[in-house]
Amino acid sequence: MPIAPAAPDISDTITRALEAKGLSQADLSRLLDTTRSTVHAIVHGKRKPRLDTLTRIADVLDTSVSELLAGRWRRIRRTTKAA
Repeated sequence: MPIAPAAPDISDTITRALEAKGLSQADLSRLLDTTRSTVHAIVHGKRKPRLDTLTRIADVLDTSVSELLAGRWRRIRRTTKAA
């Protein structure tokens, strides 16, 4: 039986989405109104985001939770850095 490909890791997807949007971890922490250490832990795979946090991340990245979970960061529109 063929093995299904593994789903991309959410931390990798968030990292690529941040790069695509031109945002830093500091930008994301400010936009989420959370600490840099929380964002750092999520981006580096040391902590999985809670659903409410993941929903807010998806909003900031102009995508959906399902797209983040599926690794579809390519659909995220590139924009300039948040003010």
